[in-house]
Formats: sequence, C-alpha cells, structure tokens
Amino acid sequence: MSERRACRTLGQHRSTQRKVPQGWEARFQHSARFFGDAVTRRDTTAVLTCVFDRLYVLRNQIMHGGATWNASVNRGQVTDGAEILGFLLPVFVDLMMDNPAECWGRPYYPVANDDRATARGHQ
Repeated sequence: MSERRACRTLGQHRSTQRKVPQGWEARFQHSARFFGDAVTRRDTTAVLTCVFDRLYVLRNQIMHGGATWNASVNRGQVTDGAEILGFLLPVFVDLMMDNPAECWGRPYYPVANDDRATARGHQ
C-alpha cells in the first residue's frame, strides 16, 4: 500500500508518517498515543489497523521464537492475542457465510494433497 493511500485511509496528513520517533520505546509510545486518539475519534479503521499490526508482531514473535511453548516470555501478549482472535474469527466467518457471493480472494494457504494418505487409500 502506498504512503498516500495509507494516510488517506488513516485520516492522517502524509507528513505525520515521516516524523515517527526513533528507538523502540519512542515508537511504542507514539503508537500507543495514536491508538488512544483513534479510539477517542471512534476511528474503526485506525483501531483495527493498530490491532492487526500488533497481532502480526505477535505472530512473528511466535513463529520466530520470541514466544515459545509454556515459557513466561510474552505469555500475557499471547493470551491477549488468542482472546482477540477468538472474538474476531467467528465474526469474520459469519460475515463470509452471510455474503457467499462476495469475492473474498483466494486463500493464502490452500489445502494441499497429502500424497501419503492417498497412497494408503485414505481420502
């Protein structure tokens, strides 16, 4: 997505995108302020953008070893992320089921044929 389109979607002037503070703590504080402002403005698009951005970071931590099975590191974030997804996924499924004619795009991970199951006679 282009910077211009992202700014238009978020309702921000492009110059605000160029003035992101340096260092992870400053960026985190900036993000928290942006999220708080979006909630105050009742800007659903900006709020969901922030939520999905955080879920993507959490996904990367899990997939790349930053949060491991039964470890205490990031456990609170993993629990919170699971609760958010547990709430949102049924909403997404309901939306898709209620709108079967809508083009939802191709799945990113289509079902793969399991050659071993086919060789054993299982379908």
